[in-house]
Amino acid sequence: MANLIQFTPPAAVETQVYSFPMGYAGGINISESADLIAQNQSPDMQNMNYDAGGVPTKRFGFDAVNAAAWGAQPLRGLWEYELPNGTLKLLAAWNGKLWDVAADGTKTDLCTGAKASIADAQVDGFVFNDKFYFITGTEYLYYDGTNPVALVTTAAYVPTVYMGRTPTGGGTITEAYNLLRDSWKDSISGTAGTTEYFLSLTDVDSVDYVWLSGVLKTVATDYTVDLTLGKVTFGVAPGAGTNNVVIQATKAGIKDATIITKCTFHAIYGGQNDTRVFFSGNPDYKNFRFQSDLMDCTYFPDDGDQEIPESSTQAVTGMGKMGNYLITLTEHQRFWTDVTESGTTVVFTINPLNDQYGCTSWRTVLLAQDGLLSLSRQGVTWTSASTVRSQLGTRMISKSINRGVGDIQGLLSATNAEMEAAYAYIWRNKYYLHVGDTTWVLDLDYSVLSQGIYCWYPYNGLYATLTQFTERQDGLLWAGDNAGTVYKSNIAWSDAGAAVDCWWTSPILFGDRSMIKKFERLNISFGGQAKADHILTVITDEGSEDTNIFMQDTRSFQYGIIDYGNWTYGCVFYPSSQAEKIGYKGEYIQWRIRNNVLGENLVILAQTLIYHAVKRVK
Repeated sequence: MANLIQFTPPAAVETQVYSFPMGYAGGINISESADLIAQNQSPDMQNMNYDAGGVPTKRFGFDAVNAAAWGAQPLRGLWEYELPNGTLKLLAAWNGKLWDVAADGTKTDLCTGAKASIADAQVDGFVFNDKFYFITGTEYLYYDGTNPVALVTTAAYVPTVYMGRTPTGGGTITEAYNLLRDSWKDSISGTAGTTEYFLSLTDVDSVDYVWLSGVLKTVATDYTVDLTLGKVTFGVAPGAGTNNVVIQATKAGIKDATIITKCTFHAIYGGQNDTRVFFSGNPDYKNFRFQSDLMDCTYFPDDGDQEIPESSTQAVTGMGKMGNYLITLTEHQRFWTDVTESGTTVVFTINPLNDQYGCTSWRTVLLAQDGLLSLSRQGVTWTSASTVRSQLGTRMISKSINRGVGDIQGLLSATNAEMEAAYAYIWRNKYYLHVGDTTWVLDLDYSVLSQGIYCWYPYNGLYATLTQFTERQDGLLWAGDNAGTVYKSNIAWSDAGAAVDCWWTSPILFGDRSMIKKFERLNISFGGQAKADHILTVITDEGSEDTNIFMQDTRSFQYGIIDYGNWTYGCVFYPSSQAEKIGYKGEYIQWRIRNNVLGENLVILAQTLIYHAVKRVK
């Protein structure tokens, strides 16, 4: 139940004081009327957080990295990639290319080889075995930090499908075909005097390599090929041996690489270790996921596909690792996977977890407080480490922002397209969820998800245009927007030269409206700053009024012409208090404090309302 202020009118006029005993760090609550929310919540706040120790504080902004926008196309991906030698690169997917972005925003084309461009679509990238891999929904590519971007299909692992074959057939299947390429190897145990060796398939397109006891042999010089029969004929018999003849061949169409290349997102998982890559999001196999081989994401065995049960009509829309489990989310359900062993075979089981909440976008699935956050059609959910088929494993954690009251728009006012394009990132213990033109921030410092404590607030301004987030080793949040500009976070209050417009609004005081009150004075303690131009809006049932609060800190220093070459100085800003005479009468009161001045901060350390009861409402 909401924490309402109750008081009994005194026999004589007596001054009353209210000073927010619960503090301010409850976040925003737009799901209830402003007189019913908890007293540490706000019914309307923007571009504020609690980074100054749990009190409302204006957020920092961004500086543009490139002086001019590259063009009208949005950034499709942004990552920091550390090369094996320790060199750091900022990689950006933009306008059908992968670029290396310098500190000044200068970009270098990395698609200068046979693969001259990539699809201009949202890109999912990851680092595995020191290489940067990425998928576009059309291609599966990699960049090794030195050579140009290339297709994984041209360098994918070639499996040895048969071992112990005789020159005419047989053998034991040891590896599955690779979905990514039409090549394979046959390992044959030679027999004395035999010169003709047959592959496991006929009508092949090419015999690519032949090894004899590990030595690469030369076509025409050492052997000839009959492609129709799938036969290699040696000039000199290889002789008897165990798997001493290995032949690699290619036959177009034996596998369909688009099963993998049309996937759109990944998860890295292997139980207790991150040893395999899982792909999904292929619209032709929408309810499937595909797993790579152990420690090799260029090898997707053709027996590694897994159909998600009970979801033949639902697309897999997200995956994420949680502890030792892999959580797979569909449009309306979610499943958990762990690793079991059957002899020498590793099995990734699929088990139902929850059939109430699905997921709208794979880009919103992130780990926080030992559980998995994701966006569903009903709002943001958090799946805790439970394998019980019940709703207890998943909580709805965004009820306070799902639906707005009056003109305030909530999270669920977004269109289906906006929900499906949503993305999230965790930086400095905040979950940044971008939906439509708003970034909803879940402050994990002031949230305890397992106990039902959820602290949300919205960011707008420059955040409305951003399409990508990534954190670099410099500790800053880097971002890309929808018009070809890269940004990095600053410690000023500037969105690339534009003011950060912020405000905090109090709940409606008081819940008891049986008395007319005289609101005499509002004492506000602001965080120290050299100057401030705030706007205080006081709202009662009698109306509203704006008051400009201008503060000039007399303890700040300005020096005209001083040589700073040989000395430094320090200046400390102390908190300042502002007493505003209100003079309103009414049943209730509410106020808003706003700052929209470039380079100015707003920190509300404390507030005290002075009032007294006047008479009962008739």
